[in-house]
Amino acid sequence: MFDSMNKLKKLAAHLSFFIKNPKKIKYFFLWLNHSILNLKLNDSPWTPFEARDYLNENLNKEMIVFEWGSGGSTNFFAKRVKKVISVEHNSDWHDIVTDNLAKTELSNYSYLLIEPEKDGDLKEIEAQFKSTDNNYLNFNFKNYCDAINSYPDKYFDLIFIDGRARNACLKNSLPKIKDAGMIVLDNSDRKEYDSGKLLLKNFKQKKIYGPGPICPAFWETTFFTK
Repeated sequence: MFDSMNKLKKLAAHLSFFIKNPKKIKYFFLWLNHSILNLKLNDSPWTPFEARDYLNENLNKEMIVFEWGSGGSTNFFAKRVKKVISVEHNSDWHDIVTDNLAKTELSNYSYLLIEPEKDGDLKEIEAQFKSTDNNYLNFNFKNYCDAINSYPDKYFDLIFIDGRARNACLKNSLPKIKDAGMIVLDNSDRKEYDSGKLLLKNFKQKKIYGPGPICPAFWETTFFTK
């Protein structure tokens, strides 16, 4: 009974959101169809639908993109830009996405698997390289976050952050983004990313909140333009 009441309250809150934001009503049925929690891989980033549309409007065939966290977004970018470099930490998911990419005729991508490393005898690992996921309690994502450092400064037109240890990814993105380039942080409404967002306080910000694929809850994606 309590669980049912909770679901009704959440649904009422979501309906209220659409009433207050009539321009976003076009996403309502799309959200209903996508929020069944099946992990079907599609050719769309797992951001709010409006954020996906904003991305689509700002991509072109001359752009070079780097992303932490792969999936439908990898196909999405590869179809629209000159080149995408994608970094994934989970080997099982990497296999799934690799198979999905192989079914396409795309070749303008580099897809890297960089798994977290055990802390071992290291007494101190910087907190920025740690994940808040308890499954990775004794692991660090330093090599994963540092993958972008092998590329020249001001090399990327867009950097998309939807993976692990995102504060460190934000920090490493700063020298690598071109002037007038864009850094995109998904789930930017999470408090754990506040320290990373402070590093981009001088960037122009566009926050998009609303429904997206897979997840029944609404969330925020922020676009930081240099």
